[in-house]
Amino acid sequence: MHSFLGVPIFAGTETQGVVALANRPGGYSEEDRRRIETLVQHAGGLCTSYRLNEAARVMEQARLKTEQALRESNERFQLLAKATTDVVWDWNLVTNDLWWNEGYHQMFGYPPEETPPTIDSWTNCIHPEDLARVELSVRRAIDDGAKTWSDEYRFRRSDGTYCEIFDRGSIIRDAQAKPVRMIGAMQDVTERRKSHLAATRLAAIVKSSDDAIIGKDLNGIITSWNRGAENIFGYKSEEITGTSIRRLIPADRQEEEAFILGKISRGESIEHFETKRLTKEGRLIEVAITVSPISDASGKVTGASKIARDITEHKRIEARFRRLVDSNAQGVMFWNSKGEITAGNDALWNMLGYTREEVAAKPLCWDVLTPPELADQDRRALAEIKATGFCSPYEKEFIRKDGTRLPVLVGAAAFEDNPEEGLCFVLDLTERKKLEQQFLRAQRMESIGTLAGGIAHDLNNLLAPVTMGLGLLKQYGLDPQALHVVETMELSTKRGADLVKQVLSFARGVEGSRTPLQLTPIVREIESIVLNTFPKNVVLETKIAPDLGMVMADATQINQVLLNLCVNARDAMPDGGRLKLMVQNVQIDSQYAIMHRGMAPGRYVLIQLIDTGCGIPKELIDRIFEPFFTTKELGKGSGLGLSTVLGIVRSHGGFVNVYSEPGKGSTFKLYLPALTDGVGADAADPRPDALPRGRGELVMVVDDETSILDITKQTLQAFGYKVITAEDGALAVGLYALHRDEISVVLTDMMMPVMDGPSLIAALRRLNPKVRIIAASGLNTNGNMVRATTLGVNHFLDKPYSADAMLQILKVILSDGTSRPPML
Repeated sequence: MHSFLGVPIFAGTETQGVVALANRPGGYSEEDRRRIETLVQHAGGLCTSYRLNEAARVMEQARLKTEQALRESNERFQLLAKATTDVVWDWNLVTNDLWWNEGYHQMFGYPPEETPPTIDSWTNCIHPEDLARVELSVRRAIDDGAKTWSDEYRFRRSDGTYCEIFDRGSIIRDAQAKPVRMIGAMQDVTERRKSHLAATRLAAIVKSSDDAIIGKDLNGIITSWNRGAENIFGYKSEEITGTSIRRLIPADRQEEEAFILGKISRGESIEHFETKRLTKEGRLIEVAITVSPISDASGKVTGASKIARDITEHKRIEARFRRLVDSNAQGVMFWNSKGEITAGNDALWNMLGYTREEVAAKPLCWDVLTPPELADQDRRALAEIKATGFCSPYEKEFIRKDGTRLPVLVGAAAFEDNPEEGLCFVLDLTERKKLEQQFLRAQRMESIGTLAGGIAHDLNNLLAPVTMGLGLLKQYGLDPQALHVVETMELSTKRGADLVKQVLSFARGVEGSRTPLQLTPIVREIESIVLNTFPKNVVLETKIAPDLGMVMADATQINQVLLNLCVNARDAMPDGGRLKLMVQNVQIDSQYAIMHRGMAPGRYVLIQLIDTGCGIPKELIDRIFEPFFTTKELGKGSGLGLSTVLGIVRSHGGFVNVYSEPGKGSTFKLYLPALTDGVGADAADPRPDALPRGRGELVMVVDDETSILDITKQTLQAFGYKVITAEDGALAVGLYALHRDEISVVLTDMMMPVMDGPSLIAALRRLNPKVRIIAASGLNTNGNMVRATTLGVNHFLDKPYSADAMLQILKVILSDGTSRPPML
């Protein structure tokens, strides 16, 4: 018995054995063929010629069949190697030849003409750090009888960089299990490795994030829930995953989820959306949410990723800081290194005269607020902030919106986490500056008082012999004409002595001698001085009520008050004009008193001094009574005249009102309390129930002074009227257009911003020619009153008006009467 390649061949059956070998599945190799031929020769006489020829024929057919199968297999292999994007290699382990497909040049960037590496140079392409490991894994796979091998390592490209590849191969062995061939393919997994690494890192970030990172589908069902979400909302992942996100949303905010899902389904994101959410315990927390859509490989949106950050504590601290800033009496300003003012509190904007809306629409810059000559101060402060983080407080001025200047104390510092931004505290020094000036003036007054005391002593010494000498002259039996001259001199001397006392009273606060006084003689004396000493182009008109009441006053001081006012009126009319001096009894009611703080209801003697001079600008009205304040040229005014007037009137328990309009003149009203047991004491205070009442008529009151609007509205409502108010003429026109058929009377001031009284009256006449109008003004000589008359207005109120005057004129105009009630 013989054997071949492990197949037994028995005697007498050699031919069958050869045929069996030739037809063996899988064909035979060239070596098998040689062995078969040897076997045939060895068989010799055992095989007949016929059988040998038959065996050869069968063997040739098998050979051809095997070669055809091999060609077809090689063709399929070549086509597959060309079609794939992977790198295909074929390593003959017997000859150590290495074959590469075209994918090698494409994947690694080598030109087609460059010969791929051999098995020896192939190892040079592997990253040095990976080479030993890869060689070991290949050797183990071959030596251990494995059918396949795979590994991942770094392979060098043509530009010297390395890519990550996944290499795998099949090991082909012969009948004795000896490895003869290895065929494999390489894939570039660089991007996959990066994606995997990114995904791994992302998973780690999601897992460890303190923020809540939540996944949900398009129905709002929670699909993922990280540890941050557990900490913020209190739910464990296993108890909330698969439930609706709506369980976290308060009842009054459920529509938010529909809005969010709508945007996500359209592929839109939501950036930093601040809202409120519920925890497991039912506690409301403030959260900042960012939502992004999640899409599948085809680009279809399948869900959303939501990041929620708990900002409850941040909001609490922010609210406290905002409350601290907004409630601060000092101005608080936020700035940056570009000189921009990024934010500020109400105290700051009130100081500067701006509103938040104005600043939001047009942000302010530091240099707009700073006078040019003070810019160096700011530059030095900025340099100090850069060096140390803050600057020493320093005084400067800001320019308000209206152009006026505001003295301030500024302290600034940069933020530690961002030196390009900082905070600035602004302290208004206006009152402190005033106090400093008042202190300086008090020192000056003290000096003046000391000087006045010495002058008064000397003047009294000079006047004493004159007074005594005049007394002696009267004893010499002078004729009537000479006696009159002496008496005039004596009266003037006495007035001079009284004036010395007045100087002492003003400088040292010495009270004068007050007695019950009727003002008519003093007014007549002032009239005589004006007529004899003032320019002839100043025309004086005096009007004294016949039943003028008595006041408790110092005659010399009242004389000085009237003389000061007349001199000021003269100076205000350098080209001449009209000067009117009127004295009358008045009754001040509660409305008039409320409109003027410090005034009490009751009977008064009113002194009015009206001129047609240049008037006083509105911005100076509040300053004219300040000591040493004057608009006159140096040497032509001391600034003490009106401060003396105010001091004397107030010391008598009275008060002063001023009404002025530039170019139209001024009116000074002095109210002195009347004695109740004097003449004119029977002027009764009208009782509220005796004043005329309305019957529900609607009155529109137009005035730019809020206090006047409020008290007039309260008074009219108390007496049965309905009231609507407007702060300027433009607003009044709009209100009248809406309520034209309801408004019975319009009571309007003549001097207002935006649209003045005459313009308003003209506009109302166009809307309704029959509209009934009452015009109010503080100036009898106001040109606006004349314009109102030309527009058909016949009813006027002098400001400030009393409730009695207003109600009486309303009664007249509503009854279509034409008479005009008495006015204050």
